[in-house]
Amino acid sequence: MAAVSKWYKVGVLSSHVHSIVMSSNNMDGKLPQSIGHLTQLRMIELATMPTLTGSIPIPLCTISTLRRLCICRCGLSGKIPSAIGDLIHLEELQLFGNMLSGSIPSSISKLVNLRLLSLGEYTGIIR
Repeated sequence: MAAVSKWYKVGVLSSHVHSIVMSSNNMDGKLPQSIGHLTQLRMIELATMPTLTGSIPIPLCTISTLRRLCICRCGLSGKIPSAIGDLIHLEELQLFGNMLSGSIPSSISKLVNLRLLSLGEYTGIIR
């Protein structure tokens, strides 16, 4: 297997994964809970992958370095976890084009650096 630094659309800086940018690549299944182990991650952009299903993993909300979280036009379902408010450095949150539902967590108000919020067709309410 090739070193992670050679993986297509995965950015590495100082031997740490700092970005994952993928779209329309037929990825399927769920985002793994182990995504929380990528503690230096600054950007996740996953788009146009309708077979990427499941919910937003809670460990994703523990990556304090995350600045951009974009999971758009995928097959995610369930609620936006209230732990999303722990991503205090987040500047962009885009979750449009999924099947998310439930209340929009009030913890989103803790995202004081947020410049872009796009939930699109979200069927929940703001609490």
